[in-house]
Amino acid sequence: MTRLRIKVCGFTREQDVDALAHADVDAAGFVLWPGSRRAVTMARAAALARRLPADVTPVGVMVRPTVDDAGRAVAVIGLGELQLHDVDDPAPFLALGVPLVWVAPLVDGVAPVAPPGTLLMVDAHDPACHGGTGRTIDWTRAAALARVRRLLLAGGLTPENVAAAVAQVRPFGVDVSSGIEDSPGVKSTDRILRFVAAARQPLSETA
Repeated sequence: MTRLRIKVCGFTREQDVDALAHADVDAAGFVLWPGSRRAVTMARAAALARRLPADVTPVGVMVRPTVDDAGRAVAVIGLGELQLHDVDDPAPFLALGVPLVWVAPLVDGVAPVAPPGTLLMVDAHDPACHGGTGRTIDWTRAAALARVRRLLLAGGLTPENVAAAVAQVRPFGVDVSSGIEDSPGVKSTDRILRFVAAARQPLSETA
């Protein structure tokens, strides 16, 4: 059974990053878009990324970046991955040499085909916030997509519903932000740990 990939997104505080030493997560996201309630500067993200456990990948979350801006983020922060929102053509970003996650809203149950060289994430449609809204998507539609491509599932996941989401959708990975917070950018260690345990439960029980 393929290991479920778990990314926790929207880190802003040292103590929340440090809590990942006790959580079985694969990636941590830093939002570099100033319009987000969880935004951090590149310098702040770099300082937080240095505190990550060695086996947790730092991810830069960017909205409509230029290739130059994305390249600078990779270099300054030491990113292991880029998550691109509202980018029509990610091909120029492939030259940066890090894996790309291309985010598409699931509108009327349909998401565009992931561009070559990228991993597809589906999230609730929100042209203003670009994620982190706490709204779920249609898991039945997402499951149909997951059967034909590697899919990252986002949108309204919580410790209370992620087990059901993973069992139904069978995604390659899951992404959580608001569902493990006390307030925007303020993570709950207890909710992170419960989210991870619940997310891995369906696969371990059926392996």
